[in-house]
Amino acid sequence: KKLQSSMDAAMAKLDSCSGVGEKDAARKQAIACARRLTRTERDSLGEQSYAVARLKLKIAKLQCEGGNMEGGLDDAEEAIMTLKSVLGEKHSLLGASCIFSATVYEKRIS
Repeated sequence: KKLQSSMDAAMAKLDSCSGVGEKDAARKQAIACARRLTRTERDSLGEQSYAVARLKLKIAKLQCEGGNMEGGLDDAEEAIMTLKSVLGEKHSLLGASCIFSATVYEKRIS
């Protein structure tokens, strides 16, 4: 619960930032919080859990917003593999994750 609260606070701070430098610092803090929460969830639920996949997607989005396309794609790919395993191949979150990855790939090669 404490880590989730930290994550929520970091995301709220990111949303309220207006300056580029301030937003970058808040994004880094949000990524760090999400990674800590991911480790905790993975330790308690296992690598192949829905919660871990969702957190990896959140990290991927934050990384891409910060310009780290490669890191974002790596996390998104891991999340997609986990989602396929947990939810099956015909789930809306899996589809949305694939579209996200495709969009990032397109931006990367443009």
